[in-house]
Amino acid sequence: MAEKETPKNLPFSFEAERAVLAAMLHDSDAMLAGLEVLREVDNLAKRDKADSQSKKRKGFEGTTLFFHTPYQHIFDLIVHLEEQGVKPNFVSLLEAANKRKLLDQIGGSSAIMEVIEAAATGSEVIHFADIVKEKFLLRRLIYSTNTVLDRAFEDSEDATAILEDAESALHEIADSRHRGAFVRIGDMLEPVQQALLEAFERKGVVTGVQTHFTMLDEMTSGLQRTDLIILAARPSMGKTALALNMVENIAS
Repeated sequence: MAEKETPKNLPFSFEAERAVLAAMLHDSDAMLAGLEVLREVDNLAKRDKADSQSKKRKGFEGTTLFFHTPYQHIFDLIVHLEEQGVKPNFVSLLEAANKRKLLDQIGGSSAIMEVIEAAATGSEVIHFADIVKEKFLLRRLIYSTNTVLDRAFEDSEDATAILEDAESALHEIADSRHRGAFVRIGDMLEPVQQALLEAFERKGVVTGVQTHFTMLDEMTSGLQRTDLIILAARPSMGKTALALNMVENIAS
């Protein structure tokens, strides 16, 4: 079978890619927030590219987090500098690009300055980062789907193996999409303070519904409205009896 052509209109947002880099370079808090959203999927993209190269498959733009190659290089430099404890700015980026021989691929010092001077605010960094992440996951979905189609058309593998790989790829994409991102400490303090206040007013550690299994209530602070409780054990170990006892204790 002839090799399929790479899709011409892969999803990406040039504006969001530039804006997230600009926001990260303008504000140190924005840089940390942007890295929190993007670092994990960037590692996923790099792993995809390494797998593609090791299997001698033809790679395409979807194997990088940033579709625009110069922006991917700038992002890599930001990550590198942050890991080294160096503040990313025009001078440090230029020096790092020269050391890695990436300046020509980026488009010269003017390309770095263009990103730095782009209009962007730190408060919008998560919005832009989510767009970049979403477009990458869509490209990765296209890449994964095309790989499955190619293997199915070749008819040289067991269908079960292809299905298992397809399920694994889709699960990985879905997991990456819904994983939690950066949360400000101030947003987390309010519910914790509320829980502590309720515990104080109750004169105990239980803030939820008591099961009257003392050790369990102490560990969980009772059953909470937002909790999903799953009882898991081998057959005939007493799961149903335990659940019924909890219901009876709560109702009494």
